[in-house]
Amino acid sequence: MTATNDKIPARHLYEGETGGWKDGRFGQAYDLIAEALKECGDCLLEWRRHPLLRAIEAEDENHE
Repeated sequence: MTATNDKIPARHLYEGETGGWKDGRFGQAYDLIAEALKECGDCLLEWRRHPLLRAIEAEDENHE
């Protein structure tokens, strides 16, 4: 896996925007996991539909 510390913006950059993450940590986790799934290549046909990524999005919706 490539180094992602240069690719993942700071938590506060994910938060507070319309359509943004309620908790930027979920956004950071989503991006890190999505990057790993994309690098997996043939193991996943459609990484955006992976249950783990959907669970992260759902948990952010539940976060206040």
